[in-house]
Amino acid sequence: MEQWVTEIRGRLTAEFAQRPAVCVMATVDLNGRPTARCMICCEIDHTGHLLFVSDRRTGKDDHLRACPDTEICFWLSTTQTQVRVRGVATVVDAEADTFMREKWWDQLPRENRDIFTSAINHEGQIPPMPQTFELIVVDASEVEVQELNTRPHKKQLWKDTGGRWESSVV
Repeated sequence: MEQWVTEIRGRLTAEFAQRPAVCVMATVDLNGRPTARCMICCEIDHTGHLLFVSDRRTGKDDHLRACPDTEICFWLSTTQTQVRVRGVATVVDAEADTFMREKWWDQLPRENRDIFTSAINHEGQIPPMPQTFELIVVDASEVEVQELNTRPHKKQLWKDTGGRWESSVV
């Protein structure tokens, strides 16, 4: 596991504990304008991929299909730290990977699944996964941790240099 993955996971766990890891995802819309929205990062896997659930009916999925470059920004208020992850996103839709989508659909809390469906389920059963349920997987290429509680600010930077991560303090 890359050093940055361990560090970022630890910082997010310390900040959010059992709460959702809220971040901002920036994309470029179909007219070339920047756009950003709050998202919940569901996972950072051991290889450094960030995973998000999404709905096909939202604009960000179209944005990422047209221009997969994205940047994710977490604000960790407890430590006054900003974590930025730049990378390339892949939208995992119904044609790409049903197994992976079903795995994440089954893990979602009921109230989150209700966002994707109009069916109200009072018996606790998992409603069928809609075709519009998608995943966004971000393959990180650059990670920056900037501690803003120090003077001067302290910045740690990791860059993927063709399959090998290099670290520097800026």
